[in-house]
Amino acid sequence: MTKTEFNRALAIAQDMDIPLLGIHEDVNIMGYGLEGFTPVETTIMSAAEAIRYQCLQFNGAFDNEELNKVRHDFVVRNKVLIEGLGSDAIEQGCQTLDFINEFVKEISNDASGN
Repeated sequence: MTKTEFNRALAIAQDMDIPLLGIHEDVNIMGYGLEGFTPVETTIMSAAEAIRYQCLQFNGAFDNEELNKVRHDFVVRNKVLIEGLGSDAIEQGCQTLDFINEFVKEISNDASGN
């Protein structure tokens, strides 16, 4: 998980208007702090739920000491990886957008008589 992904997950975790209960049932994130824990790939929402579960205090504030531990496990130790686009998928997406843009230009030129 990158720092940016962690910050996104943290922002979601801190927004109490976003319900997160039970989101990560398909992937077991819990136990990420244990030495033998194998890194898992999951969604940003599941990571947010784990952050909220681990760091939220009864008074509604987040425990900064615990948050630093979670950040260390998620980002430094790479125990939680976010599902997403790898560089190959991003390149393919860019090529697809270029193709679509060229196609739209051709249609526009044909429609205008050029």
